[in-house]
Amino acid sequence: MSEQHMSEQQGESAAAAPVTAAACGGTLVVSDAGGRLRRQVEPYRLVGAGVDRCVTTPALHLGSHPSNELVLVDASVSRLHAAIEATPHGYLVRDLESTNGTWIDGVRVQQAYLPPRALLRLGQVTLRFTLTGEKTTVAGSEQEEFFGVLGRSPAMRELFAVLGRVAPTDATILLEGESGTGKELVTAAIHRASQRAAGPLVVFDCAAMPAPLIESELFGHERGAFTGAASRYLGQVREAHGGTLFLDEIGELPRELQPKLLRVLETRQVRPLGSTTTYPVDVRLVAATNRDLAREVNRGNFREDLYYRLAVVKLKVPPLRERSGDLRLLVGRFVETTLAQEPARAREVLRGISEENWRKLELLPWPGNVRELRNFIERTLIISGGPADASAWPAPLGVAPRAEPSAGALPAPDAVPLDRPFAELKAQTVAAFERAYLLGQLAQHGHNVSAAARAAGLDRMSFKRLLSKYR
Repeated sequence: MSEQHMSEQQGESAAAAPVTAAACGGTLVVSDAGGRLRRQVEPYRLVGAGVDRCVTTPALHLGSHPSNELVLVDASVSRLHAAIEATPHGYLVRDLESTNGTWIDGVRVQQAYLPPRALLRLGQVTLRFTLTGEKTTVAGSEQEEFFGVLGRSPAMRELFAVLGRVAPTDATILLEGESGTGKELVTAAIHRASQRAAGPLVVFDCAAMPAPLIESELFGHERGAFTGAASRYLGQVREAHGGTLFLDEIGELPRELQPKLLRVLETRQVRPLGSTTTYPVDVRLVAATNRDLAREVNRGNFREDLYYRLAVVKLKVPPLRERSGDLRLLVGRFVETTLAQEPARAREVLRGISEENWRKLELLPWPGNVRELRNFIERTLIISGGPADASAWPAPLGVAPRAEPSAGALPAPDAVPLDRPFAELKAQTVAAFERAYLLGQLAQHGHNVSAAARAAGLDRMSFKRLLSKYR
């Protein structure tokens, strides 16, 4: 009998045991502020190969490294092998570029939803996935705002609950999420809720400058350290002393600089470029990425030891499509902010949005997430006076008409506004095209800036520079 068949038999046998509430024990702490703060989820059970685990958490990482929530000690299992995540559509398993693959019912997958009673195989370890049939309640914060971050959806309330516990500590935090979800805003909230709030919050985008300049910009340099170094420069790490350092797009940090960042985190000391002296630093690090860093580790693009050091606390900032209950709250804030000098008009604009148009807004895909929604609201206020009239909305990304005119066709004269100056209308048209094109490429390539830039025929820095105008 093959090893695989034996493993599958073992999973079948173990999974045949009856599932009871007691066997799938463990009680989550629940807010007592009312049902509106609670979210019902169905736990699942993984059984086989010596494993018998009831899972009630939104995310579970599986692999042979001790940092995983479920450790599988087997030579065929990668250190960071796979992850299972709760989504509105069910439990999603993602292979993290493992060596021997992730399989569902005998089919190798990169990413797929787990059907009931599926056989999940990681390398040669097979587990039976079974929904328990029970419901458990996930805790949520009572707040609709956490230091400037808005949200009343279950996903955001759960995030606020965790932020409330970890923000006051000095723990290193890794924020994962798509572009436009508000990771920098979440970092600012973490800083304001921490004991370092009186100190500086220093933001450094690892993707915003050429690789050769990152080392001196981040770690500092002495005068004469390189051509053009006319004066001493402290660097972003030392500028953040006593406060918080936010490293955005940490997945873009060149691999040759990753050991130096790791040394700073381990020793709390930094040595500037061209110096023989190390300087103590007292910083709290928050890093963010729109990449899957665990996959990047398995691909060899990101150091494993640095990943573990960054992911002391790992949080996902949900995309807007998973928090549609927040859209009205966000639109209200964006209208009030944009019309801060005209509060009466802001109230009138919000009162003028019909229930039908609210539903239309909630059904749009918003691939650019909260950033795209904010941009959309600002544009509607400028172009058509507000979002009350759906026929006058500028088309959000992903819902623009796909029909194209025949070659050489010109728009009808009455389709072109003639009451505005040529230069103004041209600039607006070009800006609308640039935004739709750039964000479209970004969405099509999974929010991977490098891949989107290649598809657009632009170098990465040019793409980022153009994109920054619309973020």
